[in-house]
Amino acid sequence: MNKIAVLLFVIFSFIACSEELPDNNRIPLAKVFDKYLYLDDFAGIIPPGTSPEDSVVIIRNNIDLWVKKQLILNKAEINLKTDEKEIEKKIEDYRASLLIYEYKQEFLKQKLDTVVENKDIVLYYNSNPESFQLSTPAIRATVITVAKKIDDGQTLNRLFFSAKYDSTKIIDFCKRTNSKYNNFNYEWLLFSNLSTFIPIDIDNPEILLKSDTKFQYQDPENYYYLKINKYRLRGELQPLQFVSDQIKSIILNKRKVALIEELEQNIYQNALEYKNFEILSLQKL
Repeated sequence: MNKIAVLLFVIFSFIACSEELPDNNRIPLAKVFDKYLYLDDFAGIIPPGTSPEDSVVIIRNNIDLWVKKQLILNKAEINLKTDEKEIEKKIEDYRASLLIYEYKQEFLKQKLDTVVENKDIVLYYNSNPESFQLSTPAIRATVITVAKKIDDGQTLNRLFFSAKYDSTKIIDFCKRTNSKYNNFNYEWLLFSNLSTFIPIDIDNPEILLKSDTKFQYQDPENYYYLKINKYRLRGELQPLQFVSDQIKSIILNKRKVALIEELEQNIYQNALEYKNFEILSLQKL
């Protein structure tokens, strides 16, 4: 049975159960009290390429949803004692709000400039430092992990704590020994995220950061080396890297607000010019 035949079977099965046809120009699929669900209410609901079987499932599920909705609506209309005028006002208010919202969204879609250049982000960042304070320290650092079975703790230890720190030799050592060399010198890392690389838990990182720049830790399997190159303490300005996306969202939102305010003002001024409204005397109230 092809798709059309299956759908026709479903449609006429519902029609056969109906005692009357409320509208000769429309095909009813279901009836709840005096309300009908018509075939044309399903226009566009079945995606192209849907199999006949799935189409039937979609139709039946939507009919069931509609029936349940109408049944509870009927029960609400019978039992709810809210004043009818109040309900109508809420419906009208909701309709008005929905129409206005949809119109504004379409307006923004057409008019909003969504390109936020880096200079705009930097300008906002520099102009609002109080809005971007760190709640935990951030660092730029080098983190190295060396297995104890590879190194006895002496070779890399000498290179790492040498007064003439040579990163090239350290990188060569890590390559030769297949050790992990994590370079965060060109991006900021929250100090709290160090636990991803080093199994440590430091209660007061500010004291540690101010005390030295090179540290060694160990567990039963590995040596861990940490070299702090830059840091910012809690309460200081967050790195731009952390807040760039947030600032972009703020700038876009400000543009949206400005566009909507301009739209509302233009509509008001235009209506004022053409005398499309008037403010009546309040003395009669």
